[in-house]
Amino acid sequence: ASPAPLDVRTLCITRETLARHDGLADFAFAMQGLGTGAISLFGTPEQQRWLAKTRAGEAISAFALSEPRSGSDVANMEMTAVRDGDDYLLSG
Repeated sequence: ASPAPLDVRTLCITRETLARHDGLADFAFAMQGLGTGAISLFGTPEQQRWLAKTRAGEAISAFALSEPRSGSDVANMEMTAVRDGDDYLLSG
């Protein structure tokens, strides 16, 4: 069973407390959130199976996003994904 999601206030207080004691701890917490957030909200059951391992400390999540001409600037991403039946066609 999945734990209840954190509300925004609790998340902010948690991050503030972590950062007050150790900036690196807050950074690690934030990175785990980036890596698991999309899977938590939009992942398939197969993808979501990794969340339990991340919660247990048995896996580390990651978030990687980059393009040659835009780097990690999400607003300038050029790739598009168009649904094609059960698949997606990527371009850019």
